[in-house]
Amino acid sequence: MINLALSGEASAHRAIIDDLARASALRLALIVTIDHDTYMPITYIITTAARTRADTVIAPDLEHFGTGYTAMTLACALLVPTELIPHRTRERNRTPSIGNRQ
Repeated sequence: MINLALSGEASAHRAIIDDLARASALRLALIVTIDHDTYMPITYIITTAARTRADTVIAPDLEHFGTGYTAMTLACALLVPTELIPHRTRERNRTPSIGNRQ
């Protein structure tokens, strides 16, 4: 996933994604690009990942996801050069309720 609204060359970002995929033994389904004009970018990325049955979305760094990266982990894992952020399940991240119902 490349955010074209960020500085840097798209080809350099693509090379980082290719290297991460290769090092992690992942097969690239496609490269998704977004920019300032992309409507609901996180939803677009998650939908595209689901359509291609992607388990992991790769980006040159977390900045490419923006502030919505934590929501994305409910759909798939995220891989950036510094870390792999695992896929979270909704059940595991539920806020515990206060008090007990009887």
